[in-house]
Amino acid sequence: QRSYVELCDGISEDVQSAEQDGRIPLVVESLIHSAGQGSLQSNVVFAVLDLAFPSGPDLRTSTGILRSLARNHAVDVALLALSWHKVKKYGLNMYHYGAVSDACAKTNRWTQVLQLFSEMAESMIQVNAVNLGVAINACGRAREWEKALRLFSEMASSQLEATGITVNTTISACEKSGKWTEALHCLAGAVQSNMEPGAFTFNAAASACEKRGKWGKAASIYTAMAHSSVRPDTTFCNAMISACGKGEQWEAALQFFSLMTPGKLESDAITSNAIISAFQKAGEWKQSVQHFNSMAPRKVVSDSFTFNAAISTCEKDDTWEQAVQLFRMMKQTKLE
Repeated sequence: QRSYVELCDGISEDVQSAEQDGRIPLVVESLIHSAGQGSLQSNVVFAVLDLAFPSGPDLRTSTGILRSLARNHAVDVALLALSWHKVKKYGLNMYHYGAVSDACAKTNRWTQVLQLFSEMAESMIQVNAVNLGVAINACGRAREWEKALRLFSEMASSQLEATGITVNTTISACEKSGKWTEALHCLAGAVQSNMEPGAFTFNAAASACEKRGKWGKAASIYTAMAHSSVRPDTTFCNAMISACGKGEQWEAALQFFSLMTPGKLESDAITSNAIISAFQKAGEWKQSVQHFNSMAPRKVVSDSFTFNAAISTCEKDDTWEQAVQLFRMMKQTKLE
């Protein structure tokens, strides 16, 4: 009979070779299979790991197991395997927590991600930029923008270099909470650090300004973009048009719409809704109707919002004949 040491060595070798071959290690198959036999219980997972590693796995093997569980969407099993390491007081590092946190993030378990990150801090486990990026993203999803900014600032104090991903996730966290000042601060910091912001970065910052109707600040983002290699896309222009509309700056909205030329930068229903809404707020019914009539030749589909915004513009200017015509068109397209 083979000794426990030989068995452990064989299991560890299988885990490491499976990483290279892109297959599922046998011990991971056993964990997933055992956990699938009825309700998931910690004693089942613990028993399999106790049998496989009576003296505990090495750090590399632990990482391989957790990564494989994460890749195979066995998030609950991965969390229990991590708990087994903690109960047995086996060594854990940033890569172990990173594998499980990433699995939780991919299944939208943002509260769990933040809990794991807190555990790392309590256990004084060193973090890397990837760990922080996942945690910042979780903060954004959970609408905890203040915590996202705090984690982002910790990168500098920890001498970790911010990446485009961490900048994007931080600005996105601010954008989701409508914190345009903080979003612009992050964008300015990225530019000052000679980090080349990408389209997502500019789009998130513009969206943060749009949510609060800060069209002037949104325009400054376009100025910053002009000095970079990034060019406006449909998402950016839509945010700019909407921001101008909320600020009752329909002419500025029209200027951003003019950037969208067929064949190069296509407009969509969101674009049309935003520009018509801008006309509506300014009472520019002629501009509203003119743009509405241009949608069909450009093969842009109208929805109920498009019709209602255009009709509302005509009502405000007391051009009821045009409003009735638009209403009839809406009925013909079977929109309510």
